Amino acid sequence: LSKVVEAVVVSIFQDIEHKDGHRRWSLRLHDWESAKKSNRAFLTGNDLEEAENWLNRAIAKHHDISQSLANFIMASRNRQRRNRRILLGSICAAMVITILLIVTSLILSADAERNRIAAEDSAAAAASSTSEVESQRLAAEAARLLSADRGSAPLATLLSIQALRTAYTFEADKTL
Repeated sequence: LSKVVEAVVVSIFQDIEHKDGHRRWSLRLHDWESAKKSNRAFLTGNDLEEAENWLNRAIAKHHDISQSLANFIMASRNRQRRNRRILLGSICAAMVITILLIVTSLILSADAERNRIAAEDSAAAAASSTSEVESQRLAAEAARLLSADRGSAPLATLLSIQALRTAYTFEADKTL
């Protein structure tokens, strides 16, 4: 007899649980329909899990469930899946953009390094060229002094030495 009583009590509590769930989810369905099926009124998170569990138990026990209530719970799940796909797509797009930005920055960094090296080479070439021009100018002045009637050989020698110190050129070497 106690097992029969226990089964009746369990059945009563399960029916109460079913009715409480039915009332709760029907109210949420009404809110969703009143909000013109707005995305904000869908079930989410724990509410969605509880509603799905309640629906599965109700179906297993052959309780009468309105089609609109079942559709609301399934639509909520579909909406959550769609939101997750959108989120996943956004994350993937952000990752692709990040990778593209990293690759672009690496390419630009390599270009900047090549430009820096080219600029240093150009600066060194310009400095060398400037030194050679100065050496040639000093050598020409020394040669002019040596070829002049009243030229100063000691001054021409000093200019030639300075020309060689500035940069070795054939002209500076020749004037010595």
